[in-house]
Amino acid sequence: MALAARRLSEADLAGCLALSAEAGWNQTAADWRAVFAAGEVRGLEREGRLIASAAVLPWPAGPFGWVCMVLVSAAERRQGHATRLLDWAVARLEAMGRTAGLDATPAGRAVYLRRGFADVYALTRLRAEAPGRVALPAGAPLPRPMTAADLGPVAAFDAPVFGADRSGLLAALRARQPGLAFVAGKAGAPAGFVLGREGRTATQIGPVIARDEAVATALIAAALGGCAGSVLLDLPDRHEGLGRALAGAGFVAERPFMRMLAGRAEPLDRPGQVFAVTGPEFG
Repeated sequence: MALAARRLSEADLAGCLALSAEAGWNQTAADWRAVFAAGEVRGLEREGRLIASAAVLPWPAGPFGWVCMVLVSAAERRQGHATRLLDWAVARLEAMGRTAGLDATPAGRAVYLRRGFADVYALTRLRAEAPGRVALPAGAPLPRPMTAADLGPVAAFDAPVFGADRSGLLAALRARQPGLAFVAGKAGAPAGFVLGREGRTATQIGPVIARDEAVATALIAAALGGCAGSVLLDLPDRHEGLGRALAGAGFVAERPFMRMLAGRAEPLDRPGQVFAVTGPEFG
């Protein structure tokens, strides 16, 4: 039975959600809508049923775009569908003049290395079922709730660290979960910020962008105060001190990821100031 490939839209949301839920991923309808808003989603159909997907997010004012939501239904795996969609995603970003980036699982990393991607830095997904108190280092600031007036300065602080303009995503995340949005520093001059979002199985904390680990720790502690139930956080491995603080609050490693770029091993972000990524969907 022949496959049909086409661009997907929000009208295909139910099929997209079925794919991510079958894989055990954490995405909600709001996450898929954010992907549709920020980029382009392509799907493969068999007899009118969505059996695979991939998306590209060509972040504005930056040299890269993100590859995400590469999903194949269980009954259709090992038939080359993911490779076909990955090739489309990389070619699509190349046509826009952007380097393709992604966060790979160990199994995916082996595939991506063969297709010209290079390791940039390692991350670990941490999970806590009911996080305890995070011990704050000396000199940690007192974050305050992020307001609408903070969004402009926060986006300006974020762009050179992330490597592109994702102001639309930051605003959408704050609108979704204002109780998880905090900023540290003076008004108009942030020293860091945290955002979070509800998930299918757990709250996701991230991004966390900060000038140093003390600021990042205080921001995460503030966001955790608004969480109930399971919490996820994707932490770059380089931040060992923060990792120990989170372990003390009950976080344990769930799975590793590798941040990768097509044809480039040097980061396009500033890893020293990235204390939690938004998630593999968004970079």
